[in-house]
Amino acid sequence: MPADKDSKSFPLENPKTPPLLLAAGSVLWKVFAYWGNVDFILSMREEKITTLFQFLLQYGWAIIGIVGIVWALQAHKYPERGVTVHWGMVASVGIVAFMFGALSAAYSAGSLPNVIVGWTGAIDGCSAMVDTSKLIGFKGKFHVFLACQIIDPTIDTLEDTRIVLSSPFNIDGGGVQIVVPYPQESSIRTVAKLGTATKLTVVLLPKDQDVSKIKRLSDVPKEGGILVIPGTRP
Repeated sequence: MPADKDSKSFPLENPKTPPLLLAAGSVLWKVFAYWGNVDFILSMREEKITTLFQFLLQYGWAIIGIVGIVWALQAHKYPERGVTVHWGMVASVGIVAFMFGALSAAYSAGSLPNVIVGWTGAIDGCSAMVDTSKLIGFKGKFHVFLACQIIDPTIDTLEDTRIVLSSPFNIDGGGVQIVVPYPQESSIRTVAKLGTATKLTVVLLPKDQDVSKIKRLSDVPKEGGILVIPGTRP
């Protein structure tokens, strides 16, 4: 009967448990990072932290997962039972806990940065220099646009239809000069002639998105896009 008791020992004593925990933890981390849009961590100013997260997001999670799988496949070479707390379990739990702890800290502290480093506004259009290095995490899925409006305190900025959107630009990690000409005889050009202030907003839209559907800023998130407003989350 003691043998039956040993065969039903708690799974943590199984040598395959630590590597499987490591592999599963790395995959779950990637899933949470993807759905949480944690790309904005690249806007953090600490270069070492940014580099570490970029590595984890692109390759690190997969490498850790593969190590865990290979480790589990090799576990049959070791004794079937061991002590509950051993170096493998400590290492696996420690690595997974660090990954999720760093992810939680980044998400709680991160926000979209100010990517407009210079701008101009005139009666015939507006322009801005956009720093895409802080948006590099969105490179694969989005184009960057510049939206121009005339500030009107009587209308909600997000619902004002007097808006002109630029052509799409690729996010290449450098500075992008974007010029937005106002169409002739447009309402925004007419209002601009009165000398009112200009509001510029950087917009990210999926590369396959029909831009003609954007009639106001509030349409951007409805169409799967992101309003890059400093201090907000993507």
